[in-house]
Amino acid sequence: MAIPPEVVQIPVKRYDVNLTMQDLMTPLTAFAQQSHVADAAASTPGLQQHARELADRAQQVLDAANRVIALAPHLLAPPPSDASKP
Repeated sequence: MAIPPEVVQIPVKRYDVNLTMQDLMTPLTAFAQQSHVADAAASTPGLQQHARELADRAQQVLDAANRVIALAPHLLAPPPSDASKP
C-alpha cells in the first residue's frame, strides 16, 4: 500500500492584474512590422504571412472589443475585487 504524499500549503499573497483587451491585442497588431520578425521571416518561408495574419486577427479582436465597449462597457471590465465586496 502506497503512503499518501504529504501536502504542504504555502500562503501566497494575491495580486490583481487587470489587463484590457487593448493591453493584450495592441502589441500583436504591430507584430508583423517588428524588426526581429522581419529578420526571422527572411530565412523562414511563410513566416511573414503568418505574422501578418496574426496581426490582422489581433486588430479584428481589438475592433470587436472596442465595439462591445462602446455599447456595454461593463461587459469587458474587470470584475470587482474581493476587497470591494461587502
